[in-house]
Amino acid sequence: TEDPLAGYDVKFSGQVPYLPWAKVKATRYIWDGVAQPNVKGTIFGIEVQLSDSVRMEFGSEDNNTVERKTYARFTTALPLSDHESMTNFSISKKAFQNSDIVNLGDLEFVERSNKIRVEKLLNGLPIILGEYNAPTVGASCTLYNSAGVALGTASTGSNGQVNLVGVTSIPAGLVTMACREGTYTDEATQQPNTQAPSLMRAATIYSGTGPLTILASPLSEVAYQMADTNIAKDIVKLNADVATAFGVFLSGVDIISTIPSNANDGAVANDDAGKIGATLAIISQMAATNGNSATEVIGVLKAAIKNQTLSGEFSSAISAFQREVSIAAGKTSIKDNVNNVFDTLVGRAIRKISLYNGEDNDPVPTVRDYLDIKIGTVKDNNLSLKNLRIAAEKDRTKKD
Repeated sequence: TEDPLAGYDVKFSGQVPYLPWAKVKATRYIWDGVAQPNVKGTIFGIEVQLSDSVRMEFGSEDNNTVERKTYARFTTALPLSDHESMTNFSISKKAFQNSDIVNLGDLEFVERSNKIRVEKLLNGLPIILGEYNAPTVGASCTLYNSAGVALGTASTGSNGQVNLVGVTSIPAGLVTMACREGTYTDEATQQPNTQAPSLMRAATIYSGTGPLTILASPLSEVAYQMADTNIAKDIVKLNADVATAFGVFLSGVDIISTIPSNANDGAVANDDAGKIGATLAIISQMAATNGNSATEVIGVLKAAIKNQTLSGEFSSAISAFQREVSIAAGKTSIKDNVNNVFDTLVGRAIRKISLYNGEDNDPVPTVRDYLDIKIGTVKDNNLSLKNLRIAAEKDRTKKD
């Protein structure tokens, strides 16, 4: 899009002393930028009268957005007179010459001096930055190119995101974003104005063309930390690895560019946006259960992925969330959202038990899982035997 800029230009002109055929001209202009800085510049030039109807002007222009440049302008008034003669380039005896005779040379040339400056915004490159613990308000997010040069900074709104304007191009390659501060309403505790981590980052590889959406979250920060010094080489794989570590809940979901649904506000669908939104709610539950801050839970997630224990911890947090262990009164809609995305307690317990085959990587059914499907006869002292019988049963329908 293009917008005309408000501003002004002021022009001065006058005869060069003792040179009645020459004028000095000066212009000062200021245009108020919206996406870009204000444009401030000066033009200085000399106009020479070659004849009664022909002028030659040359000079230079300098402003804060471009290099200094010189110019030359040739103008003429039509029709030319048949009796016109060249100017006598002599030096006058008087500094400023007056004349009572009006001729073509005394008439001012009409010149448009109030130029309309136009500012181009984005040049077809929409950029969305954001931070999501839940939607995080007031986070200051800065976008960087592969050389680590800051391309722009903007603060997130109530939906956790902001359109970054004024960036007309980004080189292909690594792009990173760092968001600082901000607050959000914690999904598990329903505590408003919960302080976001002091630093939350995200990174991806940009193609060099088209729109860019890059969102920071506990998921992206874990991937960023795991990349360490090999971020340009490894970040795409690690972003995918973090999603995969959450199993069927996030496998195949783009955690960097998918804008999460807000589990605090209305129904969350069982789509990619809903899965990330519900996952962030469960991460809040993990933090609440363990007494972790928003910053500390990132370390917990990173360690669980490294130790391959995330699936069990995450499932436990889902169950705790659905049992309303730490949900504020009146917010059962959040539990309903989690049910919609991750299945109900009963449905998930049935699936966990029926899929158990006794293999090393299988999630092991717990006493709590059997209680969730109303089987109260399984206790700690007979749990192993019950699970062995489940694993030995080859007929899936009988397990169900």
